[in-house]
Amino acid sequence: MSNNKDSNGASSKRIPVTCPFCHAQNSEQLSYFGQNLLTSQYYCHSCHTPFEAVRWHADIHEKSTEKN
Repeated sequence: MSNNKDSNGASSKRIPVTCPFCHAQNSEQLSYFGQNLLTSQYYCHSCHTPFEAVRWHADIHEKSTEKN
């Protein structure tokens, strides 16, 4: 069984984040922390727009899929 954890213990498998402007899932995480500790910074390669997304949504989904 493979372990999808990075050196910090976080899962390396990430859920694609949807751009709030063009709704594409062609985004890249720029920074784990945004202007608030609750958000991460992303960049959409489809519409070339930086945006922030709430981090805990991905973390909750990621933990629930690891149990299955």
